[in-house]
Amino acid sequence: VRSDPSAKPIIMFCQDEAIYNQNLVNSVQWVSPDGERPILPKKNGMGKMVSAFQSRETGWGSGITADQLKEVNRRRQGQHYFDKDAAIAVNGTSKKPPLTSDPFVLKFEFG
Repeated sequence: VRSDPSAKPIIMFCQDEAIYNQNLVNSVQWVSPDGERPILPKKNGMGKMVSAFQSRETGWGSGITADQLKEVNRRRQGQHYFDKDAAIAVNGTSKKPPLTSDPFVLKFEFG
């Protein structure tokens, strides 16, 4: 299928996440010859979640380079969030902090 060369391409971005748990096990386990089984934890334990924007064109996250991150932080310097009250409630300040990593990929622990 050919498209009009002057038409702007449509790029779709989606959000995806993966969750990893410390004790995530299934119902299959080793049993010794005398029938002993290991004790399985009742809870999943600590977990890690990775969330990112992705697209066919850019892949997982944005792949932002160190130079691009530096430029983004230069432009953010001294800027405030639009909803200052919400920013203060969440961050304690309305001022935008410098980014330390790809803003399109978020990793955090829970549990």
